[in-house]
Amino acid sequence: MLIFFQSLQRLLEQGARKIAVNGLPPLGCIPLGITLLPQPAKNIEDKAWTCIGYVIAISLDFNSMLQEELEDLQSQHPETKIVYIDFVEPLLDVIRNPHEYGYAEANKGCCGTGLSKIGTQCNATTSLCSDSVKCVFWMQHTQLRRHIISFSEAILQPLMTSLGANF
Repeated sequence: MLIFFQSLQRLLEQGARKIAVNGLPPLGCIPLGITLLPQPAKNIEDKAWTCIGYVIAISLDFNSMLQEELEDLQSQHPETKIVYIDFVEPLLDVIRNPHEYGYAEANKGCCGTGLSKIGTQCNATTSLCSDSVKCVFWMQHTQLRRHIISFSEAILQPLMTSLGANF
């Protein structure tokens, strides 16, 4: 985190006045994290992976520390607006309620290997899911573009308001 804040400090020294910083996603729900955990740490319900609570807690703890550090940095630079963006709750909502966002699958990626479809083996010879837009995750990562559209009210509107931007 030290290198990150040194980089932010350099941005401020170079004149940045509006900065948005996003926290970690709920890492305990991302297929890569679920697949790489030792077998006893995994939860299986109805043959589908579920989020792993203690890994989500690590994300939340990190995000909490990040927010505190950003608040300290903000107090040192009152002429600047520094905003924290929370991706945890909006992404958890998509994972918990995939059908409300137009998804059919929230526990597996669409391309890759293994139960949760992860890895570098996503290539021309790898089988894909039948409809990639129905999966929350592509390989081990979220389909961010679609999520941003889903998250626009939950994240972007408050962010723009916090930064003083008009729509």
